[in-house]
Amino acid sequence: MDGQQAIAFCIWNENTGVCSFTWFIEAHRTSFYIKSTYKPLQLTKVSVHGPDPNHVGKQHFRLDFTNPKEAEKALRAGGAWGGGGMALPLHFEGRRINKRTVHLARFSAEWHMFRRGMQRGPDPAPQKKATLNAHLDAPPVGKVVHVDFYLSTV
Repeated sequence: MDGQQAIAFCIWNENTGVCSFTWFIEAHRTSFYIKSTYKPLQLTKVSVHGPDPNHVGKQHFRLDFTNPKEAEKALRAGGAWGGGGMALPLHFEGRRINKRTVHLARFSAEWHMFRRGMQRGPDPAPQKKATLNAHLDAPPVGKVVHVDFYLSTV
């Protein structure tokens, strides 16, 4: 995370005023957590536990429910889990790039998501815990923006 402890980002079209949901990525030693700042979407999070000499053999990546208190708040705010019968946690390995790097996640936003009148995320607000708050420009017509997350052991 290039020295950052936590990063919050959204994708935003300045002309239409439409923005995506804001996402929050937080680092603790060799672990990372990805979740939405939008209450109804805080029912789940992605946990990334990298190699750690204090927890040898515990490296894993998973999509899981957040803690019960956060999950209850998400449900009260309108959140729901529609996993089609899939039980959590869902473990995944990522996509190996080379012997030191794994591609973990991709957020994609197509241009048409930012047209006037489209469902939008709440107005982004700076996240107090974030050491970097950022917005990315929405893609031009016919294009897409990808935000990719990689884990490297270098």
